[in-house]
Amino acid sequence: MVGTLPLRAGLRLVARSLAWLAPSLLAACPSPSVSPWGQSGGPSLRLYLEKADLQANLQQIAAEVQGLALEQTGSFEVKDAGGERYRVLSFEGRNSLGHKTTAVRVASEHGVIVALGPLRELDTPQPTEFVRSLAEEGGGTISFPRDITSDGLPDLLLSDGRGQELLLGLQPHGTRTTSIETGGNLWSIERRENDFLLLRALGCIRGRQGLDSAAIELEATLKPCPSLTQIERPLLVPLFLSGQRFERSRSAAREWHQLRADRLQARRSPKLSATADLMELEAAFHALSAGADSEIVLTELRATPSALSKEAWLRAIASLEQVCDQLPTN
Repeated sequence: MVGTLPLRAGLRLVARSLAWLAPSLLAACPSPSVSPWGQSGGPSLRLYLEKADLQANLQQIAAEVQGLALEQTGSFEVKDAGGERYRVLSFEGRNSLGHKTTAVRVASEHGVIVALGPLRELDTPQPTEFVRSLAEEGGGTISFPRDITSDGLPDLLLSDGRGQELLLGLQPHGTRTTSIETGGNLWSIERRENDFLLLRALGCIRGRQGLDSAAIELEATLKPCPSLTQIERPLLVPLFLSGQRFERSRSAAREWHQLRADRLQARRSPKLSATADLMELEAAFHALSAGADSEIVLTELRATPSALSKEAWLRAIASLEQVCDQLPTN
């Protein structure tokens, strides 16, 4: 046939081609004895594992904040349930308007996992201030970082200074956020058998004393409680952990308020004093928050003996009524 090589001629051509290619093919196939991976036959996973270095991560933070005009105010080391180490650094400074700014940085052994603040003048307010501790109900304080969500992670409590707080659970490669219902001031923390409650002061009952030591005026108000004194008591509501949020709970809060009212009632003193009056008003607040009949509670309160004049006592009760009407329902 035209254009077709005889069979023997074709075979001879193929043989010559293979003989010519053989040296190149052999050169392209490396010998097992010169494998770049040695006798293992493949790459080791150790080449891809990150190297834990807490100190190097702290040096990275130091270099970053050097140009931010921040002063370090605290350094705290903590471990999680698995033994991972974390270093929490808090900072303060002043912006161009002279206002206080705050910042927080957290380094784990694997990187910088928190870098919040400082905020600029026009930035939206957000929690950037590290809250070192909260008063514990019953006495003492609870310091942070502290695992209060029972997940094995140390929790970092941050505040914006205006009633907005945030919990960050520290993890080796990041954080786990737990939000906190707003309203009033985060006042204290209550330790229970298996968990914690956060307590907010939605207002307070405060006394004003005039020149005459007997002239004491009491009022209930939703204004912030700046401090706890002999003639001032906070109006507290509990926040319970639900999923990834501390919030109020209707049934659980009513039970808590009732226990609080019972305790205050048990501490009644026959001696008339401003402190005793405060406790009566506070007990009434918790009884009303627990769902008690307001007409019964307020009628009994009006008939309760007081160190105040009758007129002043009725004014104090009226201010408590106004506050309870403004409080969010449980």
